[in-house]
Amino acid sequence: MKISPVLLPRGQRGSTLIVGLIMLILTSISLVSVYNMTQTSVNIVSNLQNQNTAIDLANSTLEEAISNTRMVNAPSAVFLVGCDNSLNTRCYDIDGDGANDVSVELTPEPFCVQSQIIQNNQLDLADPVDASCVISTRTDYGVVGSANQNSLCANSMWQVTAVATDEVSNARQTVRGNYGVRVATDAVDTSCPTAP
Repeated sequence: MKISPVLLPRGQRGSTLIVGLIMLILTSISLVSVYNMTQTSVNIVSNLQNQNTAIDLANSTLEEAISNTRMVNAPSAVFLVGCDNSLNTRCYDIDGDGANDVSVELTPEPFCVQSQIIQNNQLDLADPVDASCVISTRTDYGVVGSANQNSLCANSMWQVTAVATDEVSNARQTVRGNYGVRVATDAVDTSCPTAP
């Protein structure tokens, strides 16, 4: 018995294969596009998260600086333990791998913008903080202008700037603030201009 070959109509030869390949290419292109969009979205979210983390750490460093008397007494060495050979820098290991992820530097060093000595009559003697500022009025008989009403404290305004740097991406975020700090009049004499 002789088997005869199957004859296909002329218009049908390989067209299914070509249509299938075109569909496969279009599906591949759409999958690659979706993957690229997903990667872009992940990168955007990661960058925003890193930016927010840097800002949070800069704010935390500012809070630590203004709550420390060293900011007034030694503005070039605010922290007892610094980082990167600077006592005005804090380093943070976010992921716990032992390597610093973000460093925050107080740059320029904190400086006093202005100060105003508090008068004795402006203090509330019932408040222990105010009571520690009271000084009795001195009277030097025969010396004109020797008596004054100044207390031992002054209100001062400090400008502090923290620059947070992500060690991996080198992205930088700067946070700046002006903070009111009560200081001793001795600190005013050395580091603060007195307002007229």
